[in-house]
Amino acid sequence: MNDQAQQQSAQPQRPKLPTWALVVVSLAILLGIAARLLLPIPAVKWAYVYDHYDNIGMGLTARAHGLFKVYSVPQRDNPELFGEIYSRPQGRFVAFKRASPRVANYPPLGVTLFYLQSELFRRVDKSLAVNTYTSRLVMSVASVLFDVILAFAVYLVGKQLASRTAALIASALSWCFPPLLLDTSFWGQTDSWFLALAVLLIYFMLRRRWITAGITLAVACMLKPQGILLLPIAAFGALIVAPREGKLSPKAFTGRIGQGLAAAIIGVAVISAPWSIADGKQWFEKSYVANFKMYADTTLIAFNVWYLDLLVNEGESAARAIDSQSDLLGAAKQSWGR
Repeated sequence: MNDQAQQQSAQPQRPKLPTWALVVVSLAILLGIAARLLLPIPAVKWAYVYDHYDNIGMGLTARAHGLFKVYSVPQRDNPELFGEIYSRPQGRFVAFKRASPRVANYPPLGVTLFYLQSELFRRVDKSLAVNTYTSRLVMSVASVLFDVILAFAVYLVGKQLASRTAALIASALSWCFPPLLLDTSFWGQTDSWFLALAVLLIYFMLRRRWITAGITLAVACMLKPQGILLLPIAAFGALIVAPREGKLSPKAFTGRIGQGLAAAIIGVAVISAPWSIADGKQWFEKSYVANFKMYADTTLIAFNVWYLDLLVNEGESAARAIDSQSDLLGAAKQSWGR
């Protein structure tokens, strides 16, 4: 018994977290939960509404025509959704109906999440009234889950680079970071899907797990087309992360790239297989090729300074507001910046 006690006492003890750190983390968790429950309330009146309609419509289209055939459904067959939007000129909510003007434009995993959220929405609200507190809350579920994954990933990276206390504080701050809260629960967007995978990718590279990093890259690409933006980050990480011993040789660097790239390619092939078998390369054409063709307009319908212009130009002039070639002070909008 004495020997066992001595061995246990000889083992390094994990330092206890300071009380102030526990208080900060606890408050941040509560604040983040409260914000995600409350922000859909003003979102009904003030947030961007078209993506909200279209994301629900994407899921309902997948239900009606088959998840694996969703990319070949013509735009005219998209469901027409009914709800209300707030009209500033009239100062009240007015009836609004919309069918998405485009076919599914997210990669397979992204469409699957919209499908699952739409199924949940159907069960929670049989009327399928769009742009309500219920619809906003339900359609933010996936993004909230990725907010949680992001906070956990930040903790892992922070613990790898600093202390456990610093990692917890960073994780808590990411959970209640205002831009992320607004993006997920007010705007109803999906940027945390990408961010969570990006931070996980960094963690796996810091741990020199190149195959796992490649799989993470594949999942990111199958969630959002922005996933391909992680390719140069992955290549840079393979170059700068120090090996466990000695210096990084060209052969070792090539091995890292090869492992990660092979895992990513196999991952994409496996994940996309049901869609490829059912519908050929439609998923790639609609979620990648078609999105890149829209590049000139992307920033004009994002949430930055151009969104203020869109708010001012409501109604019939909104089409001009998102036209990258339209004039602003004598120059095309795309010349001012994207």
